[in-house]
Formats: sequence, C-alpha cells, structure tokens
Amino acid sequence: MILIATLIFLMGIAHVSLTLVTYEGLSLDAIWFAGSGIALIILAFLQFVLLYSEITSKFFVFGHIGNVLAVILVSLVLTLAFQLHIIFLFCLLLTQSILFIFYHLRS
Repeated sequence: MILIATLIFLMGIAHVSLTLVTYEGLSLDAIWFAGSGIALIILAFLQFVLLYSEITSKFFVFGHIGNVLAVILVSLVLTLAFQLHIIFLFCLLLTQSILFIFYHLRS
C-alpha cells in the first residue's frame, strides 16, 4: 500500500511539475491541471497518515471518501481521454481503494 501511495504521490508531483511545460502560460486549464496533481499529492499524504496512524479512528472515513472520489473522477477522465498514463493511474487508485478497505476491515 505504501508503494502504491508513493506512485500516486510521484504522479501528482509529475502533474504539477509538467504544468508549465504542457501549457504555455498560466491559464484556467493550467491551474486545473496543477490542481489535479495537488489533489493526488494530498490523497497520497492522507493514505500515509492513515496507514502509519497507531490508533484506528473515524478519520478512516476520509480515506475511503477520498479514494472513491478519486476513482470516480479518473474513470470520468478516462471516458474523455483514454491514455496509458490515465489507465495506469486508474489501476493504482482502484487497487489502493480495495487494499485500503481490506486494511480498514482488518484493523
């Protein structure tokens, strides 16, 4: 789960760092593109915090909500842009969501 969260984090870093390369200037599309990368970074941080937390808490709900929303959003993006890196991200997010559910049920 840590490896998957790290890959999601790195994809978020790549998203943010490639914003000005992909878009010629600061535009609304560029800000949305960078915002998607920041959302991936925050989702990965949330996974790290919840996995390394010593006590089980009600905050697991935020992890599940974040995972489900990310899977839904990326699946919607796939309907518009069916590309390899988006398919990879979808698989990562779906795997992370399933593993996180099993982790939460086990703890």
